[in-house]
Amino acid sequence: MTKTAYSKTEELKLILRSKAILKAKAQANSLVKPLGQALDKAIYILDKYYANNYYPQRTNRMKVSYSADSKEQPMDLEFSGIKVESEVMVRFSLL
Repeated sequence: MTKTAYSKTEELKLILRSKAILKAKAQANSLVKPLGQALDKAIYILDKYYANNYYPQRTNRMKVSYSADSKEQPMDLEFSGIKVESEVMVRFSLL
């Protein structure tokens, strides 16, 4: 085995983007509230996606050994995490 993958990566990316948009809106609201202003519509959205598929050699390995005496041999599998990040920049108009 040379590669691990997550089958729902696309779904996860959409969830992360949605959460990032909501966080951006909440942060923008907290910044304009002391000014007595309010947010209007989003006028610009920039989406950046990062996939960091880092597979260290020591933690992502598969060991298989066979012997003539045994019918089945257990497999020693270890997997590392897959890091998925999403970054968005949102600009809102103000009321």
